[in-house]
Amino acid sequence: MEKFIVLAGSPNSGKTSTADKVIKKLLSCGYKDVKRYDLSVVLEKDGKEIVVIPYGDYRKTLEDFFERIDFEKYYAVVCCSHATRGKQVFEFFHSFIGELDLNKTQVIPIYKNLLCNHGKDDLENEKTADFIVSLL
Repeated sequence: MEKFIVLAGSPNSGKTSTADKVIKKLLSCGYKDVKRYDLSVVLEKDGKEIVVIPYGDYRKTLEDFFERIDFEKYYAVVCCSHATRGKQVFEFFHSFIGELDLNKTQVIPIYKNLLCNHGKDDLENEKTADFIVSLL
């Protein structure tokens, strides 16, 4: 995996909405929906596969998914996480990132709390999704 993008934020900060927009934008860029895991999707274009996980509220759900997937076969993973230390999902991602080889995988955290709740949520989610797609 070359890129691990984490949308981190409090509940209702737009993490899932942004991840859903990333999926739609990648599909409009010619990516194909090649596989689904529960709520996650694998998209592929020109041999490059990207996993988008638009949920991140429950540690057990994420653990089960992460145990089933071979991250080495994917170009990038985009996922959502709570952003508060002490929360189980945050701790799960913190531990997972600690095990990554940072010479091989670029970790890109996006902190949604700074962007949300300004009365511009739709635009903010759209622009954040555009930014993520530009990274891919």
